[in-house]
Amino acid sequence: MGNTDVSFGDIDMSKDRVTSLKGLGGKGGWPTIRYFNAETGINGAEYKKKTSEPICEELKKDENMRAYILEYGKTTLESPDGDEL
Repeated sequence: MGNTDVSFGDIDMSKDRVTSLKGLGGKGGWPTIRYFNAETGINGAEYKKKTSEPICEELKKDENMRAYILEYGKTTLESPDGDEL
């Protein structure tokens, strides 16, 4: 059983230039990570770092990426009946 609350996508800006959406161009480096939901709309919103590490190091750690997904995805690792997903 999978969690359908969260989906992932990837845009390779070297191949698929997206210039019509605000904020998708990146800010001085890789990676640019954004989340999209009903509140953010089509432009999404950027991830706010939690540590002093570069974002690529911060989110490389499983616990940090998992926390990001749970917080911004407004989801849990358990199904409604309490089983871990």
